[in-house]
Order: sequence, then structure tokens, then C-alpha cells
Amino acid sequence: MQLDYAEEEDRIERDLKWATESEGRIQSESKRALRRLDERRKAVESELKDLQSKSEHLLGIIDGRIKPSAVDLPEEEANDFRTKLRLRVKGVRGIAIEKAKDDLIPLEERIEKVEDRLDGLNAKASPVEEKMSKTKKALQDLEILLREQRTLLRETRSAHEDVEKMTGIFGWYNPYALSRKALDEVSLSRWRFKNKAKSVMKRGEEVESLENQISEIKDDLRSTLGEAYEVSFLPIVFKSGRSPEGKRFDRDELTIHDVDNLDIKGKIAHHKSLGRKADRLSSLVAERTYFIIDALHRMAHLCEQRVYKLEIVERSRIIERVAARQLERKIEVCNRILNMAESCMTLSTQVGEYLEKRAMVEVGRERAEVTLAEIRSDLLKI
Repeated sequence: MQLDYAEEEDRIERDLKWATESEGRIQSESKRALRRLDERRKAVESELKDLQSKSEHLLGIIDGRIKPSAVDLPEEEANDFRTKLRLRVKGVRGIAIEKAKDDLIPLEERIEKVEDRLDGLNAKASPVEEKMSKTKKALQDLEILLREQRTLLRETRSAHEDVEKMTGIFGWYNPYALSRKALDEVSLSRWRFKNKAKSVMKRGEEVESLENQISEIKDDLRSTLGEAYEVSFLPIVFKSGRSPEGKRFDRDELTIHDVDNLDIKGKIAHHKSLGRKADRLSSLVAERTYFIIDALHRMAHLCEQRVYKLEIVERSRIIERVAARQLERKIEVCNRILNMAESCMTLSTQVGEYLEKRAMVEVGRERAEVTLAEIRSDLLKI
């Protein structure tokens, strides 16, 4: 079944918004209704308290705990001669007891009615709170189902896009032929990568060989010149590596141009710090001039080759990295092709699971709508 992913996601978002807003609205409506109910209950409780207080007062008069000094009677009854006669016979207390007994019966009837009203108000609150809890749970369950549905939809969409991408690249799908082609491409790319890696290794060995030859020439100069090598040849001629030529000598980057323009005798002869040693060292260097110049020329030639080889090594490493990235991409594509059949099965399974989840959401929404209707009906009765 083909799903309209954008439409499905919009519907899920609308349902989520509806569930969240419905929960907020019903909570507000319930709080307002329960607040009104509580106000009515407090008013009835206050009325009941007043009636009970009056009843207690009348009972106190009847059983003698309260001794009234006067009796509150209507003016017409108070002025009646029969009342005055009764007052002489029974006294104020007797009249008060008679009146209390007469007033107590209707008062107790009122108390009973008020208690019934209070019981009725208390009975209304309990079902509302119970249904509110039920409605809240139904809406929260619906939200959980919707979020699970949204996650499943996105996973299904991702699987569908992967399959579409592969079929879009090749335009057809023959599992055997496509897999064979992908494996051949990976094999070819791996062979190319290995060749590039071997080339880098070979160039590195060539550079190492040149560096060893340069080190041998430096060792020959050191052993041949002896004291002159440490005292004058390096510190004076090459200024302990601070001059441009000295830096290139230290880094094995000396050039033939540097050697051709190097006045070794002049630098030693004019160096004041040597003092009397200058003549002896100059003669020693003069005796070995041809050897020194030849050694430096050979070293410069090797250094130039080394610099050139290093540039080749760096370029080879760049090519090797490119080949490695190409191999990684082809392995990734090959894996996707090999897993394409499984991806199609996964997509089919996920679509089925999504449809089941969508049916569960529809049931959950219906349940939430029913509970909302029930609680709103109860709230209207409060």
C-alpha cells in the first residue's frame, strides 16, 4: 500500500494537537465546575451549621441546660390574655419549653432536607473526579499511541526513501546482476586503493634511502674534518643552523645553488672568534676543499631529490585518501544493494505495522471522544 507520508504526518500532528488541547480544556472545565460545586457545598454546610446551632439551643432549653429569662413571642400572642394566664401558671421557663418543642419539629425537618442536599452535592463530585481521571488517561494513552505512530511513520518513510533512492539510481532491480556489478566495482576500487598504498610506501622507502645517504655523507664529513667539523664547519660556515643555508643543511634541504655560492675558506679566515685556530683550521679545510665541495654537491643533489620525492609522496597520499573515500562509498552502495531485498521486506513489514498502529489510534480517539462527551454531560448537570 502506498502511503501519503506528508498527509499522514499532518493528520498525526492534528490529532496530537487535538488531544493536548482537549485535555487542557476539559481540565479547565472540570476545575470550574468543581469550584462552583464546592462553593454551593460550603453555602449548604454553613446553612446546616446554623440550623444545627439553633437545634442545639432549643434542646438546651428543653432539657434545662439553658434557662431563658424571656420568651420571644409574636406581639399578638404576647398580648393575648390566655398567654398571660399560661405565663402565671407555667412561668417563663415553661412557656419557653413549649415554644422550643413546637419550633424543634420543623427545624429538624429543615436540617434533614439540608443534609440531603449536602449528600447530593457530595455525590456529584465523586463521579466527576472519577470520569476526569478516566478521560485524562484516555487522552494520554492516545498521545502515546500518536507519538509511536509518528515514530513508526518516519522509520517507514526513511526505509521507503532508501529503496526509492536505489531504484532511482539504477532504474531497475535485478538482484543477481546488480549485486554482481556492485561487488566487481568494490573489488576494482580495492585493487586501485592497494596500488596507491603500495606507491606511497615505495616513495616513502625512496625518501628514507635518500635520507640515509645524506646521513652517511654528513658522517664522512664529521670523521674526515674532525675538530674542524664541530668548531668551524658547522657553527661558522652554517652559523649553527640560523642562516638560510644552515637551516636547509639541518633539514636535509640543501640545494646545489647554496653549495655553489658557499665561500667556506673566506668565512673561516675572517672569523675573529677563532683567533690562532683560524690558520690551522683554514689549512685543514683547504687540504680537504675538493672532498668537502664534492661531498656537499652530492648531499645537495640528494637533498633536492629528497624534496622532490617528498612532494610526490604528499601527492600520492592525497590520491590514496581519494581512493580510500571512493572505496568507502562503493562499499556503502554495495551493502545497500545487497541489503535491498531485505529493505523491501522491512518496508513491507513497517507499512503493515503502521496500518495496525493507525487502527489502534482510531480506536483510542473514539474512546477519548466518548469519555469527553460523558464528562461534559456530567459537568452540565452541576
